[in-house]
Amino acid sequence: MYKAARDELIDQGFAALTDDVHSLTAAIRLLYGDSVSDGYKKPCISENGFYRLADGSELKLGPRDVRTTQAVIDHILQGTTKANGKRTGGHSYRQVKREMRPGQIAFPRTWSDTDIIRAAFLTITNPTSLRVTQQGRRIYAYSTVNGVQVATQISVKGKHATKGAIITTHPIRGVGVLRASNGKLTPVE
Repeated sequence: MYKAARDELIDQGFAALTDDVHSLTAAIRLLYGDSVSDGYKKPCISENGFYRLADGSELKLGPRDVRTTQAVIDHILQGTTKANGKRTGGHSYRQVKREMRPGQIAFPRTWSDTDIIRAAFLTITNPTSLRVTQQGRRIYAYSTVNGVQVATQISVKGKHATKGAIITTHPIRGVGVLRASNGKLTPVE
């Protein structure tokens, strides 16, 4: 089970988490479901392993279909510049402190890069709620990780993203979450 869980993390683009007990546990639950369950049922994952919306409908996409890349991880942590020159992403505390873009939101100062990427993985494998947007092209998965509400965007279909690709992850609010505004960082709790 352990080796299969490590391989799953690597296959999904989360190689940095292969020594993290929380991520390995989530991967084992993902792979083996009820055979290793302590009775906990994931509210947004169907018995078939697909994401389930609040109305009970199933998407033909589930946590095992979601992948990330180093470019997406870099976007989440350090940010990227779009073709039009606009900066997006960059949600590590260090990056937000460096840039101070109005509205930019940071994970807690105490969170390492690994903690942020772990939050993305835990959000896709065990969301507490899901929302489909942009004419069904994106899923927003939400979860609370260590007191921080986290959102992860996943591509369902689109011109520029592969089905199941993580687009970004960012904090919404919670203990230690900060937003850049008027040259200062203010708590978003």
